[in-house]
Amino acid sequence: MAVEIDGRTLARAATSQPAWTITEQLVYLTLGPGDIMLTGAHAAVKPGQRCRITLTGTGTLSNPIRSR
Repeated sequence: MAVEIDGRTLARAATSQPAWTITEQLVYLTLGPGDIMLTGAHAAVKPGQRCRITLTGTGTLSNPIRSR
């Protein structure tokens, strides 16, 4: 998995080694078929930027960053 902000790679990680266990994550979420779970944002992310999450073998999700 890779996380990019405006084309700059901020993180690379294996999806097999999440920061939180699946059980810990599911305590707070309800997921359906096809849902993708993103569990946080890098401190460098600012409104107006674009975040791209790429999962090898699955594809890329690209979204604008907006303030609350």
